[in-house]
Amino acid sequence: MSEERWTIPASWDWATAGDIARIVGGGTPSSKVEGNFAEEGIPWITPADLTGYRESHISRGRRDLSEQGFAGSGAQLIPAGSVLFSSRAPIGYCVIASNEVSTNQGFKSLVLDGEIDPGYIRHYLLSAKEYAESKASGTTFMELSGARVAELAVPIAPLPEQRRIVAKVDGLTARTARARKELDRIPTLIARYKQRLLALAADGLLTRGWRDENGGEAWQATTVEKLAETTFDGPFGSNLKSADYVDSGVRVVRLENIGSLRFIREKKTYISEAKFKSLQRHELKPDDVLFSSFIAEEIRVCLLPVDLDTIAINKADCFCVRVNRNICLPKFLAYRLASPTCYEVLKEAVHGATRPGSRLAISNNLKSNCRRSKSKPKSSAASIPPSAGSTAWPPITPPPPASFPTSTLPSSQRRSRVALSPKTRTTKPPAYCWNGPRRSESPSRR
Repeated sequence: MSEERWTIPASWDWATAGDIARIVGGGTPSSKVEGNFAEEGIPWITPADLTGYRESHISRGRRDLSEQGFAGSGAQLIPAGSVLFSSRAPIGYCVIASNEVSTNQGFKSLVLDGEIDPGYIRHYLLSAKEYAESKASGTTFMELSGARVAELAVPIAPLPEQRRIVAKVDGLTARTARARKELDRIPTLIARYKQRLLALAADGLLTRGWRDENGGEAWQATTVEKLAETTFDGPFGSNLKSADYVDSGVRVVRLENIGSLRFIREKKTYISEAKFKSLQRHELKPDDVLFSSFIAEEIRVCLLPVDLDTIAINKADCFCVRVNRNICLPKFLAYRLASPTCYEVLKEAVHGATRPGSRLAISNNLKSNCRRSKSKPKSSAASIPPSAGSTAWPPITPPPPASFPTSTLPSSQRRSRVALSPKTRTTKPPAYCWNGPRRSESPSRR
């Protein structure tokens, strides 16, 4: 007699799986014998074939058995319409055979007797996974024996009601699948929307109406270096090694912490207070703009949070731009750097092949064509609007178009500078490439 798991309608009955079906196991031939398997033979299903499988029916698995393999496997032919139920590794996969198939020993299949809808049994067994697992036993892994599967309690509704239940559940499942598909598109849509919004903001179109209504000043052209109080990279090579990391202390901001306009807090790395003293020149401050030197599909840039629980330094290839707030808001610069306009400029200027890298000097002298007032001459430098709360910007003069401020650089570094002359300009903005401080040198221009 079957156990009664809950109260059911008066027209329903409780039965065991063994009352309504013949329980059939499976088998596996030796994989060492090449002739046991065939490209087109007897369909053979394993639980691995159902990993990520969303369909209700299945016709064959990844491999078929040959006549020889089937004969020596212990597998049995299971008729179409049977319910295949995985009994181990894992318990609970469930699918209906579209045609005659066989399985390995990971299944205890139900060959249904009488007027039982296989879809109804499948839906019930899928919902009863925890119940089935409670009946399993084993040491290495849990497994349901054929006898245990035969004892599983099943609520049996009249056949017309079974069909109605299957139709209802299938309909809701299809709607869920469509909803899941639409939800899967949301991250892509959000990313596109964000990039479009950043492009409008960077080109001045986002606030054009506001400027027209309020008589806003024309945007000024400048470079990142002109906006910054200081820019610096993190310590290279032996200055900061993996052996220096400890469980707590001073936070080290690494590339894995710089997301797309967000600081990724979950990944934490620390150095000791003693080690920090030797690297104190790399100390970060709240709202510093952090910029990843590696550029793939987008520019990763964020602000250092104001509420970190410890002081922090940046690691190599994590550029820091400390913005002069009398000229520009840090968040605006972050948005500007994350814009598609900047991405296109830096993509042309980066160094590196497998991991394209942007040198600090390129970032300092980042230039791009942006929308600006007709009354202003066009410039290749980035356009910056008046800062919030002010009616006009302090005058900002872009650097000469084919020069780099080398007077403060050692002669060895001056020789490594590459600049485009006016004659070599194209429709693309010029990119100024300097190889940056040598890895053995400390950042001196701070």
